[in-house]
Amino acid sequence: MFGDQKRSSKKDVRARVKSILSQIEGKELIKKSELVSNNLHELFSGNSTLDKIIPPREEGFFFGGFAPLKDEPNWLICLEEVLKGLIAFPGLDKFGNMVFYKADKKDLVLTKTFGAPVQTPPPSNLVVHPKIILVPGLAFGENGSRLGRGKGFYDKYLEGFSGLKIGVCFSEQIVDELPMEPYDVFVDYVVTDKKTFGPRES
Repeated sequence: MFGDQKRSSKKDVRARVKSILSQIEGKELIKKSELVSNNLHELFSGNSTLDKIIPPREEGFFFGGFAPLKDEPNWLICLEEVLKGLIAFPGLDKFGNMVFYKADKKDLVLTKTFGAPVQTPPPSNLVVHPKIILVPGLAFGENGSRLGRGKGFYDKYLEGFSGLKIGVCFSEQIVDELPMEPYDVFVDYVVTDKKTFGPRES
C-alpha cells in the first residue's frame, strides 16, 4: 500500500511539472536555458573543489551530457565549445543498458532508443566512462532528490557511478517534497536558471 502511495505521488508530481512546463513559451525557455548554461559554466569555472575533478584536457576525461528535449534546458549554449571533444551522450548497448558514447552535438541523430524521440549518438562511436554526468529529470529537490520520466535508465546507470552527478532543470521544476524510493539516486548538485543547490553531503 505504501509503495502504491509513493507511485501515485510520483505520478502526481510528473503531471504537475509537465503542466507547468507546457505553459512556458519558447522564447522564455531559450532565455532560461541560457541562464542554466551560464550557471553551469560558473560552477565549473569558480569552484575549487570541482577544479580537482575537471582538469581541462586530462587524458581519458569525458563529460557526460544529454541531448535536451524541448522542455529541458539546453545546457550546451555556453559549454559546447568549451567542452568540444570531451562530451559523451547516452545511448543503449546491445543488451539494452545505458552507456555513454563519445560524440559532438552534430553527430547525434533522432531515434526512439529510449522509447521516445530523442537525439542519440551512433552506436559505432567509442563507449566512454564520464567523470561528471549532467542528469536530466522532471523534478528535483534542493537536497538532490530526483524524479525522472519513469523509465529508470539513469537510476540504473548511476547505481555504479562514482563520479560527480549534477542535476539540470528549470527553477519551476524544484519541488519541496519529492518521494524517493530505495533505488532512486540523489545528485550532488542541482543547477537551475535561478540558483545552484549543493553540493550534497553523503
